[in-house]
Amino acid sequence: MLYRKYILLTKKECPYCEEAVEILSSRDIEYCEIDLQESPQILDHFKDAFEHNTVPMVLGSFGAGLYKLVGGCDDLKRTLVVENE
Repeated sequence: MLYRKYILLTKKECPYCEEAVEILSSRDIEYCEIDLQESPQILDHFKDAFEHNTVPMVLGSFGAGLYKLVGGCDDLKRTLVVENE
């Protein structure tokens, strides 16, 4: 599935979060990073909504404001490999 852009829900000093940002930045892929360090209640909301308990939480958009959970950093890497095939 080809995503047009990504949302990354991250926390400071999270190596997997930093890696996800670097992966998207190095490929010039559009993304929005939301640092949840100061907003744990927002993270709790997303954890409940997507049933995903770790950061980064990577969401992919295929347009029209619709987002799907990609997963974490490893899931992002797998998704980008599939998109490039």
